[in-house]
Amino acid sequence: MQGQKELYDPLDMVNLAASIACELFRREERSLTPVDIKGISDSGGIYAIFYRGAVKPYRLYQHLNRSAGILPIYVGKAAESATVNGLQDFRSGPGSNSVKKRLQTHKRKIDSFSTGAIPVQTSDFSFRFLGLPDAHVSMAEAGLITFLSPIWNGAGFGSNAPGGGRPGKLPPSRTARARWRRPASAPSRSGPGPIPRSIRS
Repeated sequence: MQGQKELYDPLDMVNLAASIACELFRREERSLTPVDIKGISDSGGIYAIFYRGAVKPYRLYQHLNRSAGILPIYVGKAAESATVNGLQDFRSGPGSNSVKKRLQTHKRKIDSFSTGAIPVQTSDFSFRFLGLPDAHVSMAEAGLITFLSPIWNGAGFGSNAPGGGRPGKLPPSRTARARWRRPASAPSRSGPGPIPRSIRS
């Protein structure tokens, strides 16, 4: 029939990612504190971190997330199964990775920002978490990044590589350093906004 729309495929990768994203935003929003982080399960999955503080470069987040976390500044993932030689091995059983451990690492990093040029405070951050089977974790994270363009993704904030986004160190590449320094008045695929000086020095 002329003008008929293409069939909706619920198993299309984009539609699956959108469905998972919607479920994440139905989950309880928690503060980025040791008590709330400790209260979540030791599982893999995806998570979103929200900022609602008054630091000038991130005022948009303060406005949008005032009542509830709707626009994340960072999204991430953790796969529960172990990694063998850099590859995910689903037969290996649970490994040492979990969303809980990732959030604990992020909290420590944000704590180190408090004395920098842009003094964000851990108390201004919250998170949502959704436990997922490992097979869906990477797809879900990619979907969230595509849909929401969190400005700290791609800036090295979540890096575990030596010197990658850690206090007192710069991201390894010139492109990454430029992205860390670029102001952001709104979320954009052009890159993240300013990161505290404690990481850039």
